[in-house]
Amino acid sequence: MTGHRNPQPIAADYEAAERERQSRARLNLEWLVRLRWLAAGALFGLVITANLGGVDLPVVVMLALVGVTALSNIGLQYLLTRPSQGYRVAGGVAILLDSTLLTVLLALSGGAVNPFSSLYLLHVVLAALILPPLWTWFTLAFSALAYGSLYLLPSQADHGQHMGSHLFGMWIAFLITGPFIVYTVTRLRRELADFEARARHTRELRSRNERLASLATLAAGAAHELATPLGTIAIAAGELARNAGDQDGRLARDASLISAEIDRCMEVVHRLAADTASGMGEAVDLVSIQELLQSTVTRFADDERLVLDLAKLPAAVWVLVPPGQLTRALGGLVKNALEASPADASVKLVCSVREQFICIEIQDRGSGVPESILKRLGEPFFTTKEAGMGMGLGVFFARSVIESAGGRLTIESTLGEGTTSSVQLPRAKGPAESQQERV
Repeated sequence: MTGHRNPQPIAADYEAAERERQSRARLNLEWLVRLRWLAAGALFGLVITANLGGVDLPVVVMLALVGVTALSNIGLQYLLTRPSQGYRVAGGVAILLDSTLLTVLLALSGGAVNPFSSLYLLHVVLAALILPPLWTWFTLAFSALAYGSLYLLPSQADHGQHMGSHLFGMWIAFLITGPFIVYTVTRLRRELADFEARARHTRELRSRNERLASLATLAAGAAHELATPLGTIAIAAGELARNAGDQDGRLARDASLISAEIDRCMEVVHRLAADTASGMGEAVDLVSIQELLQSTVTRFADDERLVLDLAKLPAAVWVLVPPGQLTRALGGLVKNALEASPADASVKLVCSVREQFICIEIQDRGSGVPESILKRLGEPFFTTKEAGMGMGLGVFFARSVIESAGGRLTIESTLGEGTTSSVQLPRAKGPAESQQERV
């Protein structure tokens, strides 16, 4: 079996990549449809304006060509309502059709001397943005041949006689192509920036998960390796205490101290393993946020300072998360808030819905956290608690779990007023909504 890789992850990766390509092709086609509606409207306006201005044009034929663009766009919109593998091909065919229609329109309105011949560049830019390289080069070659074919036609206008109209038309063409190119390039830059931000976030999330997995491995190994020697020392300390009896109080105290420190060591090892390994690999599940919060609050039933506020939450709100891990992550944040608050101050657990996200706020009334320390919260093994009170992994674990679920954890603090930990999780469709979509 050595050397054979499980084909299931490869197939899953391929399917995910294919879904991403299809989603991108569909978005590009939607964008193209919107632009073609704008182009059809602009052409319609230009033909009507030129006709009203006294320019002799075959208006009926030209408007019929604009109508072909509109009809083809209706067909593309219908295609977008159905699952299809041909979004990319449909976009390429639409751009080639637009180049063909533009050629006919130019041939009917001055041929090669028509100042709107620069509109061919728009088709090339569109192809470069939304089509594969081969389609883009083909569109460029097709547009160049179409433009060149106009020179084979006899001139339908005296260029010198209509120079003023020609220059005005060049200005109008610039007003059309300029904003389009600015818009498309700006959109491309924005999408590239968004992609880089998502890629950076993915790398950070992967790095954090790898560190969490490494810590889990380290904790498991430490617990295994230290359990036997610590157990042996504990037995020896017990024997020492029994043999000392009442004859030597000093030996008895030393043996008791050794036993206490061994218990402390075992607690640290167990806590380290719990903070890192608990829930690792848990599958996501569709659960109500009310149920998760109730499970979190139940862990602190003995502490009356914790107040759960669900007044701003609708009746049924669902999330797709690993429930055990998220409950533990929220519990760690609540535990920090309770430990930071005075004995007579309450800690509020408030939940609300903001657009498509669920916001969970854990508000304490402690002394607050300085900015220099606030920046470091979430680093592995960084803690402000006294020795033996914490491992410095609670916030690190919570952030890893929340971001793995597609959420975000932010911590804000004001000195003298308290600290608020805000958890944002994407809202999921409940069972009833999913059933309605299937119907």
